[in-house]
Amino acid sequence: MPHDHADGNPAAPAESLAGVGTWSLDLASGRLTTNATARLMLGWAEQDAAPGLEDFLSAVHPDDRARVDACSERLIKDGEDYLVEHRALLPEGRVLHVRSSACAERDHAGWTHRLHGITLDVTDLRTSLDEARRARDRSTAVLANLTEGYLLSADGVILEVNEALCALTGFDREQLVGAGPQYPFWVPDRVDEMLEMRQSLRDQGRVQGEFEIARRDGARRVVAYNAACVPSDEPSLLWIMLLRDVTEERERARGLERRAASDPLTGVLNSRAFRDALRSAVRMASTDRPLTLALLDLDHFKRINDVHGHPVGDEVLVAAVQRLVGATSGLGTFARVGGEEFALLMPDTDAVAGRRIVEQALEALRATDLPEVGRITASAGVAQLEGDMSDDTFYRLADGLLYEAKDLGRDQVR
Repeated sequence: MPHDHADGNPAAPAESLAGVGTWSLDLASGRLTTNATARLMLGWAEQDAAPGLEDFLSAVHPDDRARVDACSERLIKDGEDYLVEHRALLPEGRVLHVRSSACAERDHAGWTHRLHGITLDVTDLRTSLDEARRARDRSTAVLANLTEGYLLSADGVILEVNEALCALTGFDREQLVGAGPQYPFWVPDRVDEMLEMRQSLRDQGRVQGEFEIARRDGARRVVAYNAACVPSDEPSLLWIMLLRDVTEERERARGLERRAASDPLTGVLNSRAFRDALRSAVRMASTDRPLTLALLDLDHFKRINDVHGHPVGDEVLVAAVQRLVGATSGLGTFARVGGEEFALLMPDTDAVAGRRIVEQALEALRATDLPEVGRITASAGVAQLEGDMSDDTFYRLADGLLYEAKDLGRDQVR
């Protein structure tokens, strides 16, 4: 097949700089004209015999040949332009990715008599795109397998979420992506907290903590979040957030705290928790808001244990707490601070009102007959916080009054 170089083309230097290979084929004579870039691109050196059309076609990767042949056939037969990307197999075995386009030139009668085409090496571009696709696929796989909910946003508008976030919130991806600046799962009466969190993120670059969300079904859940700004040349604030449901964890923690603070027999506060509450109340007390403490002790409880045994004694303690708490419910903090000794801390209550409350509680206690034991009574001491009294002094003052009540015959309040 006759062949001409096209290097006499005035545009050849520009084509060479651009890395564009060009070719033309005269259908009547079979003359193929190429530029040097096209020949070098496909691995033919200057001293090699000039390649023909079949040489160009045979350089097409076998897996892409049928597709390229079909395009060439339509070009020759129907004059249909094409733009196709395919692989070329070079003589040394290297694979090249090229983008080829061609068009038909028609004569005055409308017949196709010449074909023109260009070939561009896009190997580096294809490699970059493939690597970007693999990176995207890896990122997609990571996000799909994250157990935490994932959220990407720009200036508060959600750009991307994963399935875990949809499962956590109950909202579909279509309902989440594009939402902002108030997200569908934000609790309506806590929007200000969310906006403050976003401002902290803008100021600090990274924040973490917990907040409550409202699922689509209306259920409230507690989530731990970790949010960070993503470095970007864009003026918008781009940030990611990971969310994890910690509702059950927090419930278990609160349960453990309650158990740690509760007396295992009666269920009221234990001595340690009560002393913490007392210390805090004394520290926060003010002169215009009285604080009163009552200490109560069951009368002759040792005799109950000695005569009836400890199981009956435990039943008596539980029954006594039920009566005392029932009589003082909502009036203060009730606790078991010793074997048969109890405390009632009454904020915003002076000593006079406090004694009246305790007397009513003791009346409720003595009005009850318990199986095997009969009527039980208790003695109490009631003290009001004064001046800069410490919590220990306050407690000892009430304790002293309790012992006065016992010394005076029990079943009374001092």
